[in-house]
Amino acid sequence: MADPLSSVGAHATSAESQYQLSMAYRNGTGGVVKDMDRAFQYAVQAANQNHAGGQCALGYHYAHGATPEGVKPELALKWTQAAAKQGYGLALYYLGYWYERGVCGLKIDIAKATENYALAAAKGQAGAKEAIARINPVYAYADAAAKGDAHACYRTCVAYDDGIGVEKNPKKALEFALKAANADPPSHAAQW
Repeated sequence: MADPLSSVGAHATSAESQYQLSMAYRNGTGGVVKDMDRAFQYAVQAANQNHAGGQCALGYHYAHGATPEGVKPELALKWTQAAAKQGYGLALYYLGYWYERGVCGLKIDIAKATENYALAAAKGQAGAKEAIARINPVYAYADAAAKGDAHACYRTCVAYDDGIGVEKNPKKALEFALKAANADPPSHAAQW
């Protein structure tokens, strides 16, 4: 099969076109066959021109071993942080995930994971709000709990009771359990 982008790729000099080619080859879209070597080459070119998408793509390649050198966590972190500094939503999401899981040379840090997920969510990154709710319900439900939402109060109670994303705090857990039970309509889970 002829490569419809080969002539375009040979002349791709803008960072954006190099990034787009990297993604096309990585995913096998746009009429090209999936080719991780080419995807990596174009990601390098885009990243070296300070393209946030290219930097994030290069971080992905290093994190997943889709490079000639294999997995390189330190380079995955370097390039992903460079994209995150430019406010690139997916890079912020990756950093949140890496802090949550303690990968790519990072120690588990739920506060930093939450911070990066929140920045990613503010950029509209898919899955970021759900990730916050999963690891830090107190942060995720703060506004709704402050307004007396029964479900949010109950989830906040459980977070404080179990130490999910926050330090265990029985007093806070009881406070939010009572708010959940007394809300209108009440949280039936909090009433038992």
